[in-house]
Amino acid sequence: MRLSLRVGLGWVLFGLCASLSSSVVALPSAEHVIAAHDRALGGRAALDSVQSLIIRGRYSEGDFSIDAVQAKMRPYYRLVGDPGKPVMGFAEGYDGSAWEYYEKPGIVLRTVGAAAAASRHGLPILGPLVDHKAQGFTITVCGVEKVAGHRAYRLRVHMPDGYEEDQLIDTKTFLPVASRKVAEIHAFGEEVATETRFSNFHRVAGVPFPFLAQEVEIATGKS
Repeated sequence: MRLSLRVGLGWVLFGLCASLSSSVVALPSAEHVIAAHDRALGGRAALDSVQSLIIRGRYSEGDFSIDAVQAKMRPYYRLVGDPGKPVMGFAEGYDGSAWEYYEKPGIVLRTVGAAAAASRHGLPILGPLVDHKAQGFTITVCGVEKVAGHRAYRLRVHMPDGYEEDQLIDTKTFLPVASRKVAEIHAFGEEVATETRFSNFHRVAGVPFPFLAQEVEIATGKS
């Protein structure tokens, strides 16, 4: 069932990307969009200066809400959870391979499969378009769409392990508008196609970051 959902949606996305790319002559190249995206994010010097990122905020899912912390550091380190203030006795991260910590019984597990892949795909601290070649990603421009009141280029990101996701970049500001992916909910649930919309940008160290990200299920609009 999970395999069918991923393959089925992937086939539809591939077909749409190919048809739009061939029919819309005015589409810019991926290199053009990514270069403009880099400039919108502050330019190469500002991007290279960002070596680590700590995000603190409020995570809400349905009726569940909790203070949340996520930290990332180049080249591939990631921590979900605050080491100085453990929440619910659980943390997860990546240090070359994915891991999960459980306070009871006091163990760290190295994960594989979908759980490890979900952690690995979220590693880029500035998103998958910045330094995409160094990460082994290839990018295809699929077309232009209207998303949350913005006209946006839809870029398909192809990762080395076969995983793909779409990044939607504003055609005027070249800031990220949204991202789309198909992934398992909490690693072990059914795969679901979701769209995460970004807004409320503020500059930190010269780089604009979205201070609000809202993920919704594409099929139902449910967040």
